[in-house]
Amino acid sequence: MKGAVEIARVGTFEHHGQVPAVHPVGLLAELPADGRHLALGGQEAKFVRNLLGALGRPELAPLCERPGLHQQPVVAFLESVFRAKTLAQCLELLSKLDVCYGPVNTLPEALRDPNVLARGMVLEDSAGRRHIAPPIRFKEEPARPSLREPRLGESSEPEREPEA
Repeated sequence: MKGAVEIARVGTFEHHGQVPAVHPVGLLAELPADGRHLALGGQEAKFVRNLLGALGRPELAPLCERPGLHQQPVVAFLESVFRAKTLAQCLELLSKLDVCYGPVNTLPEALRDPNVLARGMVLEDSAGRRHIAPPIRFKEEPARPSLREPRLGESSEPEREPEA
């Protein structure tokens, strides 16, 4: 739905593979005003009630108690609210509410995120280039990624038997 808010259909977000649900997981909206994306969480009913109440439509909250086609009025309403807003406008609006939300970061934003940096998820090689660190870590077997780029043809050279 280019030019409108796009509702993502992923994971438990989807009901029987057909209907975008506002509950139990949430809504992912494309914001056409700036092309960014926003995630709204609806895992807890209080977040749904707080959001719809603040937007002047508390009567829609009961529709979010279970996923299904009956939620279309909620989806349509949220589309109409967020359709013309930029990510910055959405974050400003939502920051004043007790709701679960967050921006969908671009890769450069994600690599600058304080939590990503605190977990050591960005490595730097000797040339100053950034690399994504292995996300799975074992205490007794720490990952040791090679940040060296392969030589030209290194991967295509036939393996040689060791000389005796």
